[in-house]
Amino acid sequence: MIGRDILSRLIWGAQPVILWSSLATFCAYVIGITCGLGAGYLRGQADRLLSFIANMMLSFPILVLYLLVVVRLGPSGANIVLAVIFATSPSVFRVVRALVMKESRKDYVLISQTQGESLFRILGAELLPNVMGPIVVDGCLRLGYTAIMIGLLGFLGLGLPPPAPDWGGMINDGRAMAIAFPHLIIFPCLAISSLMLSLSVLIDNLNGDGALAEMPS
Repeated sequence: MIGRDILSRLIWGAQPVILWSSLATFCAYVIGITCGLGAGYLRGQADRLLSFIANMMLSFPILVLYLLVVVRLGPSGANIVLAVIFATSPSVFRVVRALVMKESRKDYVLISQTQGESLFRILGAELLPNVMGPIVVDGCLRLGYTAIMIGLLGFLGLGLPPPAPDWGGMINDGRAMAIAFPHLIIFPCLAISSLMLSLSVLIDNLNGDGALAEMPS
């Protein structure tokens, strides 16, 4: 044993996991939503170009993209955000694009076009609020996946640099002493599992209420 308090490291380790996973997911969604809105509404050449880029990025396994970015640039919170943007924004783009293409055929969008509303108003004030429900639910799910991936990178030694406490890093540090002191890996695993469980419950509540899953036009 090296005299570290497990509870305090778990509490402090929650901060970077939640902070960086939330920030990374938010940045990925800003890019994915912006590109998806434009491609789904404008279609044509812009849609083909953005879809080609997204499909090309999605052809790489997600873990490989994470490892390429983090190994190349070094372990840090900013580089984890960059890795998540590369790995997540293409799939977010495809989800938003499909929602916008379906929504843009509805009457209220045609009426907005007939009234001569600007492109940015149609995208931001008409289409975006009406596709936000599924996007929020999808975002909660991807936030959990991002937190797991940050833990996996920490377990591989590619997460946040020491001495910052990291749930994945704590599991990696405790492997050698897991037989004698199993709590060194059990409690970080429980912390990651509880975060995923809480997000799953949140998603179920959002879907069950219907307020976000099906918003009125």
